[in-house]
Amino acid sequence: MDGALSQADHGPAIVAIRALYTYSEGMDRAAAEAAIDSNLWARCVARLRGEILNQPRLAFGGELADCHAFLRSAAAYEADGNSAHLQPMVPLVIGAARRHFRPMLEAAAVLRQTADLRNPASWYPDARKIRRKIVMHMGPTNSGKTFSALQRLREGKQGVYCGPLRLLALEVYESLNQQGAITNLVTGQERREVMFASHTSCTVEMTNLDKEYDVAVIDEVQMIGDESRGWAWTRALLGVQAREVHVCGDPASAPVVRKLAAACGDELEERVYERLTPLSVSEESLGGTIRGIRKGDAVVAFSRRDIYQLRRLIERSTGHKCCVVYGRLPPETRNSQARLFNDPTSGYDVLVASDAIGMGLNLNIRRVVFSTLTKFNGSHTAVLSASQMKQIAGRAGRAGGIYPEGEVSTFDDEDLPLLAQGMVQPSEPVIAAGLQPNTEQVVQFAESWRGIHGSVPNLSRLLANFLEASQLDGDYFMCDNNETMRIAQAIEGVPNLTLAQQHDLTAAPVRLRDPDIRACFLRYAEALATSTPIAVDVQLPISSRASARHLDVLESRMQAVELYCWLANRFPLVFTDLDAAEKLRARAITSIESGLMQLSTNATEHGIKEANARRAQIAKGSDVTPP
Repeated sequence: MDGALSQADHGPAIVAIRALYTYSEGMDRAAAEAAIDSNLWARCVARLRGEILNQPRLAFGGELADCHAFLRSAAAYEADGNSAHLQPMVPLVIGAARRHFRPMLEAAAVLRQTADLRNPASWYPDARKIRRKIVMHMGPTNSGKTFSALQRLREGKQGVYCGPLRLLALEVYESLNQQGAITNLVTGQERREVMFASHTSCTVEMTNLDKEYDVAVIDEVQMIGDESRGWAWTRALLGVQAREVHVCGDPASAPVVRKLAAACGDELEERVYERLTPLSVSEESLGGTIRGIRKGDAVVAFSRRDIYQLRRLIERSTGHKCCVVYGRLPPETRNSQARLFNDPTSGYDVLVASDAIGMGLNLNIRRVVFSTLTKFNGSHTAVLSASQMKQIAGRAGRAGGIYPEGEVSTFDDEDLPLLAQGMVQPSEPVIAAGLQPNTEQVVQFAESWRGIHGSVPNLSRLLANFLEASQLDGDYFMCDNNETMRIAQAIEGVPNLTLAQQHDLTAAPVRLRDPDIRACFLRYAEALATSTPIAVDVQLPISSRASARHLDVLESRMQAVELYCWLANRFPLVFTDLDAAEKLRARAITSIESGLMQLSTNATEHGIKEANARRAQIAKGSDVTPP
C-alpha cells in the first residue's frame, strides 16, 4: 500500500475509473447519501483516480482488503463490462468527496435539507390535528359520484368545493346558492363573496387551508397525477381542514388516494359507482364526411382553428346551427353555449367542442364524434390515452336527459378501432401525487443559498437549483415547471421585484406566446416592482361584423383583463381598478357571445344561399350533385 499500483493492476483500474465518470446509478446513490450532484461527481472521480494511481493508501485508508476488493471489481468490469461491478466503488468516490470537497458537501447538505420535499403531509400540522375521514367516490362519468358528494356538502354547516375548472366552481356556486346554502365563489380571477356565507366554491388552487370546514369536496381527484397541476390536488387533499373530505374521480386514482390517506393517518371509506346510462361505440364511423352529423351530436376537435373550421362546414353543409365550447372561452360563455345546446327550442342542435367538455357542463349529448384521436400536448402530437378517450366519450348520454343512451364514434374509419380499444382498456393507475415548491419554500431556499454563496441567482436558475437539490419519496413526483420557468425568464429583466413577488407572478394566467398579453404582463410587473398603482389598460376591439379573427382578438383582450383581475386579487394596492376591470370583463363576455351568435347566423345564411343555388342549377338540368 506504500507505492503506486503495479503495472498489471494499472490497466483494469483505469478502465473502471473511466466508467465511473458516467455511472448514473452511482451518481444517484451518491446524491442520495452525500449530496453529490452530477458536476461534483465528475470532480470526485477525478480526485479518486489520482489517489488510486499515485496514493492508494489515501484512497483506501490503508486497508489492504479494500484495495484488493477494488482491484477484483476493476478486473471483473474490464472482463465483462457489467456495470454492477462498479457499485462497490461508489463509497470510494464518496470518500474522495469528503476528503477534498467537505465545505461544498456541507453547503449542499444544507440546501438539500431546505429542499427536502419528503413527507409533505407534515407541512400541514393544523390538518393533522383533525381526525379526518376521507370518502372516495370512484366511478366513470355519468355515474352520480359527484352528485352524492355535493349532497353531503350541502348538508354540512361549513363546506368547501374544490374543482378543476372555473366553470365547475361557478356551476357549484350557482347550484348551492339556488338550494339555499349561502356560498362564495373564489377563483384566481374572480371573487364573489358575501357576509355570513357558509360555503365556498373554488378552483382547487384557491383552496383555503387556514379555515376549518365540516365537509370538503375535491373533484376530479385523478388530476393529482397531472404533470402540470397535480400539486394543487396534493395540497388540497393533504392540507384541507375538514372532518369529512370527499374525493371524486376515476377509479384509477384510488391507489394514490389510499397512500395519502395512510400518510395522514386518516380514516378511509371507499364507494364505487357504475355508469347510470349505457354507452356504446358506433359500428361505423362517419366515413370522413360531415353529412352524417345529426341533432344532439358533439364533435370534438383539439384546436381553436379546427373547431371554427368544423363549425363553418357543418353549418353551411347540413343546416345545423352549432354551439362551440373550448378552453379560451370565459366560463360564463361556455355556460351560455351549453344552455343553447341543451334547449330544444333554441335552434342550436350540434356542439363543436374541445376536450373542455370532458369536465363540467351538464350537456344533453346523444353522440360524441371524435374528429381526430391525436392532440398536441405542449411538446408533440400524441394519441389520446384511454383515460382521456373515456373522459370525453363519457359525456354522451345522461341520466334524466333527453338522450338516456350514449354513443361515441369517429370521423374517420381508421380511428374507430383505436377508439373501441381505448374504451375497454383499463386506465393507467395513478400511483404518485404531484408536488411543487411554494413561495415560502423557494424564499427559504434562496436564503440558504445566499448564506453559502453570498448572492442569489435569478429565479429561473434558483428554481433549477432547487429542483436539483430536492428530495422526494416514491409516492410523489415533481410537477413540470416549464411554464413557471418561462414566466420567470420573462420577468428577469424587470428590476426591483422581490423574490416572493417574482415567484407569485409565475402562477399568473398569462399566455406569453401572445405578444400583446406578454407586453401587458411586463407593464403590470413593472408597476408591481415600483409599487405604482396602475389601471386596467385594455381596449376591446370594435367591429360591425363578427369573424373568427375578431373573436380571437376579443378573447386575447379578455385574457389581458382577466390577468389584471388575477393580479388585483393578490396585489390590491397596485392593481386598484378591479371594479373597472370586472365591468370590462362583462362587456367582453357580452361581445364574445354576440359574436358567436352572429357567426352562426352568417354561416347558416351562406349555407342557405349555396343550397338554393345548387337547387337552381339542378332545375336547369345541371349535373351538380346535391349534398
